Amino acid sequence: MMKYILLSTAAALSLMAGQSVLAEPLDGGDAASDVSVIKFETGSTITVTAQNMRDTEQDLQIAENALRAHIRRSVDFVAQGHRLGFKHFREWYRARDARIKKELATQKMIADLCGTALSGGLNYILPGSGVFTTYLKKGLELAYAQASKSAQGAAASMTAGDVNQFLDIQDKEVEAIITNVMSHGEGFKDNHKEDFDSLKWDFIMSRDPDTPTSTAIPDYTLKYLKEMGVPEPNKKTMNKVALRILERQIRAVIEKDKMLIRGINLTSRHSTGWELTRNSRLRAHRQFYKGHPEKYCPVEINLYGSSGMMGAGRECRFWASIK
Repeated sequence: MMKYILLSTAAALSLMAGQSVLAEPLDGGDAASDVSVIKFETGSTITVTAQNMRDTEQDLQIAENALRAHIRRSVDFVAQGHRLGFKHFREWYRARDARIKKELATQKMIADLCGTALSGGLNYILPGSGVFTTYLKKGLELAYAQASKSAQGAAASMTAGDVNQFLDIQDKEVEAIITNVMSHGEGFKDNHKEDFDSLKWDFIMSRDPDTPTSTAIPDYTLKYLKEMGVPEPNKKTMNKVALRILERQIRAVIEKDKMLIRGINLTSRHSTGWELTRNSRLRAHRQFYKGHPEKYCPVEINLYGSSGMMGAGRECRFWASIK
């Protein structure tokens, strides 16, 4: 077992040094000495002892624990973003016109809200193409598909137009999505072992040598995590995901509003698709930042482009005039 560990670590050390191992350990590596001399193609050598190995194993475990905790927090903020986004959606939906919200409280709509409304906008909800982002998106796609199927089954016996039952089913499926996403995030270490091992070695090589047992992730390793697409584990990530989840949910509802679509087609110079995007984004920001015009008015004014102030609502025109 010791020989296997020595060889494995020697290979890792050689990679970190940018060299290739020429041969197996020379002049030792036996149980009596617990010492191996590694010779590289360049002619240089390193000596590895049993104590080196114990220290390295401890270092790797510290790195693994710190990195797993960071990734777990990151995925948790993405998951909490889903919970927060759906919470705001339920508040927004309950405030809709009674006719519309009852008319749309159907089995198909609940399946769409938990499935295609999210999966169809996944690159918007979680942008990027890093190895971790791609991995997490696959988990989200699976979670959305499962939630959509489960919601459709639960809604089969739902009374059409029952808004409370409609939203209760959605709430239950959101919790299932969160559970599935958290479980998927934990699997990154095993499903992308090479990438995770690279992170561990980067952690060891980049940390402060004066605090070898610290679990604080070095700045360079944080940069590496960002390049891999690991979202920052903070409220900013949570709010960004929540707002985009909310926008996708609102769009799924308003694009079924025939009166709204008719009005857009009659009055807008832009495509229906763009108007739906603008409309759902405005509504999402107003709902998410309710009572804070300094948050949603800049978005509203910007979304009206060259018309800016002219297109924005009265509240935002007033806000802009006194800011």
